[in-house]
Amino acid sequence: MPINIYPNVLGETLDSDAFDPDIDKYCQEIYEGCNKGSRGANNVPQVIAALAKDGLTRHYIQFRYKELYDKDLAQVMRKEFSGGEFGFCMQALALPADEAEVAMIKKATLGVGAAVDILYAILCGRTNAEVEILKNSYYKVYKKDLAALISSEVRGDNERLLLNCLAANEQTFLSSTHTHEKAMEDAEYIHDKTNVFEIICTAPPEHLQQISKAYQEQYNITLEKAIEKGLGGKAKEGLGILVGMKLEPYETMAKLFKKACAGIGTNDFLLLTCVVRFQTVIKRVMAAHFDLFNKTIHERIRSECSGKFLNVLIAVLDAVSPDEKGATVTPIKVDKIIEEEDEDEKEEAKETKATPMPLKKAAADTSTLSTRARRRREEAVRRLVTDVTRRPETPVLGGGQGTAIGAKPPAESHDWLVASTVATALERGLDRDLHSELVQEAKDNAGRIGQICHDHSDAFLNSVGKVVALGGPAADLAEALQEADEEMKQNTAGKMLEAATLLEHAKQCDARARTLAAFVSACRNVAVLLERARKQAALGRPRAALDAVDEARTCLAAPVSPLVLMGSLENEISDENKTIRLEETPFGVRAMAMLPKIENEVLMGARRGLNRWFLALRSGGDGAKAGRAVLRKCADSMALGPGQLGIGGHLPPSYIWRAKTADNLIARVDQNGKVARAVRLGYWFERDGPKEAELLERLALPGVERRAEGFAMAFGWYRCWEANAPLLVDLTDMNVAEPVLSGSRHGLGGSRHGRSGRTLSFRARDSSRSGANLAVSRPSAAQGSNAEKKRSPWATLLTPSIIFKDSPTRKEDDAKLANVPESVHPVRRAELAFNLLGRHEEFIQYYEQNRFGDTKIGGGSKEGKDDKETRSSLSSLTGDDVSVGTDRIFFAKGLSHLCASVVGFSAVEAALEVGNFGDNDEEIDIKNVTGDAAKASNRSSDSATRFRDSSARYERALVTEMGDLLRGRAIGASLAELARASFLMASFRSALKIVHPSSSTRRLDKELLALDIDLIMTALKVAQDEQFKATAKVVGDDRKDPLLVTEKVYPSMKKGNKDLAAQPEEVVGLPFGLSDMKQKPIQDESQLVERRFGKAEREEFYTFSQSVPVVIRSIHARAIACAAFALSQEELGQHFPSQKKGSGAAGYVLDCVEACVSVAAVGMQDGENLVDEGAVDKAVQIMANISAFQHSLPRLFGSLMRGMCHVGMIRADQVEETFQYAEATLRGADKACDAQVGSMYTLVYEICRNKIDAHINYALDGFSWVSKSAREMPNAYCEGIIGYLRSVFLSLGPMDDGSKAGLHLSCCGHVADRLTRLLTDKPNDGSNADLAPISKIDAFGIKNLNLDVEEFQNFAESTGVPQLSECFEELKCLTGALLDRDLITLLNPENTAARRRKYPFLNLEKLGNVLDKYVGMGLSEKLMGSTGRTGDMLMMEKKDVNQCLRLIRSQR
Repeated sequence: MPINIYPNVLGETLDSDAFDPDIDKYCQEIYEGCNKGSRGANNVPQVIAALAKDGLTRHYIQFRYKELYDKDLAQVMRKEFSGGEFGFCMQALALPADEAEVAMIKKATLGVGAAVDILYAILCGRTNAEVEILKNSYYKVYKKDLAALISSEVRGDNERLLLNCLAANEQTFLSSTHTHEKAMEDAEYIHDKTNVFEIICTAPPEHLQQISKAYQEQYNITLEKAIEKGLGGKAKEGLGILVGMKLEPYETMAKLFKKACAGIGTNDFLLLTCVVRFQTVIKRVMAAHFDLFNKTIHERIRSECSGKFLNVLIAVLDAVSPDEKGATVTPIKVDKIIEEEDEDEKEEAKETKATPMPLKKAAADTSTLSTRARRRREEAVRRLVTDVTRRPETPVLGGGQGTAIGAKPPAESHDWLVASTVATALERGLDRDLHSELVQEAKDNAGRIGQICHDHSDAFLNSVGKVVALGGPAADLAEALQEADEEMKQNTAGKMLEAATLLEHAKQCDARARTLAAFVSACRNVAVLLERARKQAALGRPRAALDAVDEARTCLAAPVSPLVLMGSLENEISDENKTIRLEETPFGVRAMAMLPKIENEVLMGARRGLNRWFLALRSGGDGAKAGRAVLRKCADSMALGPGQLGIGGHLPPSYIWRAKTADNLIARVDQNGKVARAVRLGYWFERDGPKEAELLERLALPGVERRAEGFAMAFGWYRCWEANAPLLVDLTDMNVAEPVLSGSRHGLGGSRHGRSGRTLSFRARDSSRSGANLAVSRPSAAQGSNAEKKRSPWATLLTPSIIFKDSPTRKEDDAKLANVPESVHPVRRAELAFNLLGRHEEFIQYYEQNRFGDTKIGGGSKEGKDDKETRSSLSSLTGDDVSVGTDRIFFAKGLSHLCASVVGFSAVEAALEVGNFGDNDEEIDIKNVTGDAAKASNRSSDSATRFRDSSARYERALVTEMGDLLRGRAIGASLAELARASFLMASFRSALKIVHPSSSTRRLDKELLALDIDLIMTALKVAQDEQFKATAKVVGDDRKDPLLVTEKVYPSMKKGNKDLAAQPEEVVGLPFGLSDMKQKPIQDESQLVERRFGKAEREEFYTFSQSVPVVIRSIHARAIACAAFALSQEELGQHFPSQKKGSGAAGYVLDCVEACVSVAAVGMQDGENLVDEGAVDKAVQIMANISAFQHSLPRLFGSLMRGMCHVGMIRADQVEETFQYAEATLRGADKACDAQVGSMYTLVYEICRNKIDAHINYALDGFSWVSKSAREMPNAYCEGIIGYLRSVFLSLGPMDDGSKAGLHLSCCGHVADRLTRLLTDKPNDGSNADLAPISKIDAFGIKNLNLDVEEFQNFAESTGVPQLSECFEELKCLTGALLDRDLITLLNPENTAARRRKYPFLNLEKLGNVLDKYVGMGLSEKLMGSTGRTGDMLMMEKKDVNQCLRLIRSQR
């Protein structure tokens, strides 16, 4: 509600004799500082110090200065400190409060345009009395009406608002008048924008609160928001100040300080008006300012001002509320200050929040508007009548606060009120109505007075008569009483009075002696209590110390008889208080001074204990150590599983049970698909299940390490590979060199090294032998912790190092976890100390600020363009900046530390919530609990609820930031890091559930921590990229030689056991059917080797080289890692959309395998240019490698499907659907391999074709086909081509039969086609740019070519490839027909059938082209024809050739 800011003495007649002597001293200091003889910069601080006092003192100074030096202090300040805001501030301090505001208003209206914000700050929200004083003072100083000044300087809404404020017509609250219905009516007027300013200005604060509530109820928006939405410009700010000064004056004044200093530059004028005007209430304004902005007014002014102006403002503030520069300010609530200053005054600050809604703009009908206008007119007339008929003797100042600031107003005040009211009536056109109402009021009052006189005249006259009649008897009675009194004093009471005096004196002496003894005893008791309190405070026992303090204070405040003072001092004690207290004595004063010091020591001890506790949790890492212990226990519990049947549980029951469940699920699957059939190969439960369980029991102890080993074993890792084989999943594994294979051969003629006892690293072994080797290479479970244990590759890959049981910090971490309930002891003691001292809110604020705060990280970019600060709760918790560091460091150390810290935080909060600790000092006797203790207990309960909410919010912020940070870092993580992080986060969520299940954050952990599907797809992409790099590395190190079969591997057969025979074991090192991929026996005798007993045997090779098993092993390991990642995500709460993937997690694992197979098939191609090098053997080996890789895929998929059934990733109701999706992914992987096999086949053929073309071009370049004689042996080019083809065909051993046959046909067909084109193409045909077609050929050339063709056919027959010799049939028919003596006869049309039977592949057009090149027999050939060498071949002359050509052309 509006408050008075003028001093109480304003308007009173001052008596200088009653002034304090310091007033004259201040006046003298001002005079000396302003004296011209000593005037200078050094005297300015003196003047400021003397003048900058509280409002009442300044009022006395300016009055006394006039009396002492006959000078007006304001004129002196104007002369000495002219110019600038500093000078005006000094002048304002030298003026009375009302005249200072008048000067401020005058300055605000000088020049062009008025400073409306200054006018609003001064005029809005003032009491009626102060507005009247302000208007009178302005007229007194400037001889001008203040309202006229406002009307001339401002316009529009600003003018109307300020004139309504100057009307000073705020009503007095009457419950009968200001009802709820009236509040609803006024709220409707305000909503319709009808007389908004008049209603708010005239409404008393209580009624304005009712209007605000009614407005919100009716329009669902607060009055302040409606003003902000409905008005514009400065009027909105002014109306806000008006409402604020009525409802929350001190908060509104504090906001004016903020407004003066807001933005770029400071509004010095507004700032000095606030400092000077609000000085009388500055304490409450300061408290409100700190509550609103968490900053003192001193700090705000020091940050905005400087120089002398800063000095004078700070001096004015320090005169009322001193504050040392840079001192720590303890927050004090406004209510506390108001309680200390006036215990009967209680302020209520209620703020209603609602959804903003614009002001209603709707037109009402004509009748409603008329009724409202008439009602408003009547209301306005009633208000004017009330102002006119106000009693003149009513005090001008005071009003709603009930505190009069001045005495009765001047005589002309009432006349001014009447004149102002009449002027208002004339202005509004209500003069006639006002006159009528006043006349009617006068008539009514005259009638009432006459009626009263008539009704009571008889009773009044009778009362006067009775009083006159009693005058005589009363006088006689008084005279008799006086005579009796004199007689008693003179003759009776003298001696009795003396005796009574002596008796009373004796009693007083005795009482005084007893009182002194009690007094000395009380002093000694107080001294003992003070010493006890100090000792208990030093020992950190707040309750004992404060109990001693309270007991000492009680002793000091206990009343003591005044007899102890003796003598004349007793007479000085007032009649109202005939007792004294020990605290009023010098000893008591010193003791009372010690009590706050002891309380402060208790408080400081509690703060120190809290600070040490905070430091131990953050920098000391106690919380992170306890969190590591919890994570380790939770991860171990998750690995063991319910009933210890988890993957890492006790053996053999857990593994055997899971393996049998998986076998039963697989038995239900339809066997039509490849995967469904392959999943049964290489595994038999009765044999492999117990064996694997026994091996797993030897490998690792129950817990997380057994979980990792069991996970890999479930996917068939130890059935397929050596135990110490590199996994090639982590980035570091790619630098591990694979063992060099000995005994490899390149083709058939390569060298063979290391035969003496050395074998392949992939040597097939019996699984029992591999298990025994593995048991020897790693400490067994029975060895315990005495041996230095080297963790297996799978435990290192899938398990974060923080949760291993053999962690070096395990004992320390477990000890910290066990001590968590006791570690919260400092918090309880500090809370108790603060509560007992009544500073509960301070404890809450201090604890939350240090416990639940955040810190700034990542302070912008290096260029300084991005200055947006980022707040991090995790950095505040751990003391480290979580935004720095690489992804490798984050996943290696940072994530584990963050998880441990958050779990430690939750454990500490749970301990605080439970409060299970013992402290003898804090035990409370229930029977002796006082009211204060009960209140403290209630406060503790309230604080517990508040702390629980704050802790939940902070924990939610920690978990949210943890999830966001992990999602952000996961983009650059490797698959191994993602797998470890996923398992760590699953353990983290489980740990949070266990240590703090009551937190409201638990229901949000799943959404905050689980990685989304996009990042899971990113993990698949990461796995794909890593697989490509691993494949490229392995293939790059491969020599492309087929592996030599050094040991014969046969399926294990046992008599009478058909199942074992049907399901052979996987060959370790060559699983998934690789051991069956052997080349067929070759015919080359050079590869026969001598064995024992002198028996020669042929060497046997696999179709693939060294890289194939390594690539398959890397895919197998990467699939297991991806499955572990997906399973941990399911445990963490991730939902995999099933869609077409059956059991969602299994579908993503299959997608990962398909992607890895695709990139591996691409990566298995050698990066070298095999076409240019002509390395057929390498190209063939790569093609064979891809084929062998493709051959192993069904069984690889089957092993993975069995593993996912084993670990529970595939549910029983989704087995069929998941196997169907596995078939689809296998088809996709086969398709990718087929594409690469086809590409390599094309590459091999291209190499062969290029070599053949090069050989033909080189051998036949310049070759003469006009031989003149027949050869008995084939041409040299024929032998060369056959030799090359033989070497190529011998190097095709790694290929499958179909590819071999196809390449044979392609190469031979190309040779035949090339020779046919050379023979039949026309000489001028440029289709063959390398070698021109034959231009001339004779019969001997054709004979020799026919001999070459026969040699080619013989070679084709020798390869054993069916129908390979048919590639040369066309060339054979062509040359045979040209050598046939019956050629001319066969060319006749009637012999077509016979010709086709004899030469089925003969083409007449090609035959004609050869005849065009035919060189006929000359004379010499005729003469030699009798030699007999040409008896079996056709020798044609020119005419015979022409005849043949004619016959051919006739048949076209």
